[in-house]
Amino acid sequence: MELVQEDLKEVRPFSVATDVSNKGNKKLFPVAVQYFTAKSGMCRKILDFYEDPFEDSRSIKNHLSKVEE
Repeated sequence: MELVQEDLKEVRPFSVATDVSNKGNKKLFPVAVQYFTAKSGMCRKILDFYEDPFEDSRSIKNHLSKVEE
């Protein structure tokens, strides 16, 4: 995660994506980032993978805001 954060300080633009996977009564959210560097080309990385019983937009936004901390 530290390496991805270092890359993101130097590249613009980048994209962030999340989705939900329901497994029984669990809701799992991966947080992915995609960006391009001259050294590595197109990079696709998972920043976080968390469980949250809520899948409303406010809950997702709040968690995405905390991923980089």
